[in-house]
Amino acid sequence: MALAAGAAFSMLDQTDFGAVQGVERKKDGEPVLTADNKLNLTRVVGTKDEADQRVTPMIALHTRIAEGHGYISGYHVTFGFAGNVANNGVNLEYLTGLSFSFAEERFFLTLGAYNGRVEKLQDGFYKGLALPATVR
Repeated sequence: MALAAGAAFSMLDQTDFGAVQGVERKKDGEPVLTADNKLNLTRVVGTKDEADQRVTPMIALHTRIAEGHGYISGYHVTFGFAGNVANNGVNLEYLTGLSFSFAEERFFLTLGAYNGRVEKLQDGFYKGLALPATVR
């Protein structure tokens, strides 16, 4: 067995919702116009940051199942924990998969299934929804 620290690369979306300055919109995405037919610029629900992937620090336990040959020093079953920082704190995420070790088990490459949380808006909220002045 080998315990390793590294980074997990996942194709899960990383979205950070919050109050932003923008155009007020209806639920269908159509802009809300003022009485004089201008766009209503106000504080709305929006995205502060958005990415199609995420990179998180990770700790993994690798259990060797077979010796390797050539550049690959071993084949392993891996279970890892990653910590994703989001609006509501740190979320614990998991990785299970198969790993290849290199350089006498000093480097590992793991391919597997990654289980993590994806941030979504609660019911009744949508992007472009105007926020009252009391919401920060």
